[in-house]
Amino acid sequence: MTHCTVDVHKDAIITGWYDFCRSVNSLYTRALLNSSLRMGPLRALKFEGPPDARLSPDASSYALDWQAYNYIRKFSDLPGSTPQSRREAALSSWSAAELACFHTNERLKRLHSGDCTFLGDPIGLSPSGSIITPAAVIIAAQRKIESCLGPFNKKKALSGCRWSNGATMDLRRGTPLSKKMTNVISVTPYALPILRWVLRRDIHWSASVVGCEPVGPMSLLGDCFDIQRSNRFLTVPKNAYTDRSIGAECTGNAFLQQGVGIYIRSRLKRCGIDLKSNLRSQELAQCAFNLSLATIDLESASDTISFQLVKLLLPQSWFDFLCKLRSTHTLKDGQHIKLEKFSSMGCAFTFELESLIFWALTSSINDAMSFGNLPIAIFGDDIVISQGAAPALIGILRFLGFKTNLQKTFLDGPFYESCGKHYFLGEDVTPCYQVNPVKGLDEVIRYHNRLRRWSARVTGGMFSKHIKQLLKDLQKGPFVMPFCWEGDPAFIAGSSELTDVRFCPNRGYLITTLVRRFPLEQEDDESAVYAYKLRRPGFLNVSPLGYAGNTGLRGKLIRQNAWISRDAFVKLN
Repeated sequence: MTHCTVDVHKDAIITGWYDFCRSVNSLYTRALLNSSLRMGPLRALKFEGPPDARLSPDASSYALDWQAYNYIRKFSDLPGSTPQSRREAALSSWSAAELACFHTNERLKRLHSGDCTFLGDPIGLSPSGSIITPAAVIIAAQRKIESCLGPFNKKKALSGCRWSNGATMDLRRGTPLSKKMTNVISVTPYALPILRWVLRRDIHWSASVVGCEPVGPMSLLGDCFDIQRSNRFLTVPKNAYTDRSIGAECTGNAFLQQGVGIYIRSRLKRCGIDLKSNLRSQELAQCAFNLSLATIDLESASDTISFQLVKLLLPQSWFDFLCKLRSTHTLKDGQHIKLEKFSSMGCAFTFELESLIFWALTSSINDAMSFGNLPIAIFGDDIVISQGAAPALIGILRFLGFKTNLQKTFLDGPFYESCGKHYFLGEDVTPCYQVNPVKGLDEVIRYHNRLRRWSARVTGGMFSKHIKQLLKDLQKGPFVMPFCWEGDPAFIAGSSELTDVRFCPNRGYLITTLVRRFPLEQEDDESAVYAYKLRRPGFLNVSPLGYAGNTGLRGKLIRQNAWISRDAFVKLN
C-alpha cells in the first residue's frame, strides 16, 4: 500500500506559501515575498495589505495575488501569532466598541431630552438635489421596522425556542441536551419570569426537571434556577491577528433568545430578507460591476449596536421584551462590567437584530435617494446597495455609531465581495484559507481537495503549477476519486491516478473512502430528550445508520469501499 500523509506540518504550509508566491512572480507577490523574508509573513501581510484590484489586468492575475494575500492570513500557527497576542487584540477591539457605544448612547440620549438639532445635519444629496438628513432616515427606518415586525406576539416569539450546541454562561460547548434541560438553569433576573412561563406550559419538561409528573397548576421552585446578572466574556479564534470576542449567555436566556431570533427571521422574510441563505448577497456581488452596486462591510458591527439605538428604532413592545432577554453586564476577568452595547455576539438574536436594523436603514436610504428600483441585499452586516446611495448610507451608519471596514468595503472598481464570495469583473476569485493545523488523514484530504478545487475554479485545471507548490510531497495512498465539487471521502485526482479505480456504467465508480463514525449519543435523562422531541419534532432525529448527527466528538475513522454515481463527477485534469 502506498504511504499516506497523515499530517501536514505547519512549516510545510509556510514553505509552500513562499513557493507559491515565487511561482506567481507578480509585482505584488514579489513585494510580499521580500517583506516576508525581512519581517516574517505575519507582519508582511499587514504591512503590504491586499493587492490593488485596479492594477490587475484580468481576473486570473488578481485571483493569484488575492490567494497569496489570503491563504495563511487566518492560519493560527503562523509564526509570530500567539494565543495571548490574539486575545489582547480582541480585548482591545471589544473595549473600543464599548467606547463607541457609550458615545452613541450619550448622543442619542439628547433626543429624549428634546435636543434634536443634530438630526438636521446633512448626510447626502439625492439626485434631485434634496438634502437627506438623519431625521428623515431614522423616521423612515422606524416605520419600516414597525411594519416588518408587526404587533409583538409572546406566544409566537417563544414557540420557536430551542437549544443550540454552543457554550453558555455555565456550560461548555457540546453539553448534552438533557443536562441543559434538567440541571439548575442559569438565567438573568428579568428573563426568569419568561422562562417560568415557558416551563409552566411544558408539562413534559417540567416532569423531567422534578422527576415526577405534575398534576394540576405548578411552578418550579427557585432552587431550579441559578440567577446570574452577567453573561461570560470569552474569545474564539478569528484569524492570525485577533480572536473574536463573544458573550456566552446564561443557559435559560440562550434558550429564549433562539425563539425570538427565529421570530424576527420569519418577519424579515416577509420583507424579502431571507436569513437562511446568503445567496442573494453573493449573486448581487457578482453583478455589482455591471449593475453599479457597492458592497459594504462594517467593523465589529454586532458589538457596536448601542442600547439607545435599539430603543430609538424598535417598537416599544418589542424593545421591552428584548431588554428582558439581554444581558446587562458581562463577566470579564472577574469583574461584572455594564454593557453599553445592546447585545453581544453570542446572544442568539443579535444576528437577526442587526440584519433588521441594517435592512431598515439601507432601504430607507435607497428610497430617499430615489433608487428604490435598484436591488439591495442584507445578511448581517454584509450590505449591498447602489453606488450612488452608498455614501449616504455610510454617513447614517457613522452617525449611529458604526464604522465601515475599509478593507472589505468596495464602492467602485472591478472587485467586490459579500458573504464570503469574491468577484473580479463578475468572475469568481474567492480564495481558500488555511485556518487550522492539518492533523489527521481526513483533514489532509480536505486540505488537498480544497486547494485542488480552488485551482480548478480559478485556472481551469486542478494541476496548475502554482497549486503544486502548496501540495508537494503530499502522498495520497489508495484513497482517490475523480474530480467533484463537493464531498471529501477521498483525494480528488486526475485520470492518470485512477487506473486502479473500478468503473461500472450502471453503478459509477468503486472508490476507497474514509468516513468518520460517531458513537450513539448517550443522554443522561431520556425523559428530557422525549420532552424536547415533543416540543420540536424536527430535531434530534438520528441518522439512518443510528449515529447521532451532532455529538461534539471526533468519532473514529473507518476505511470502506463505496460506489459513487458518475453523475457527481466532472471530467477535469
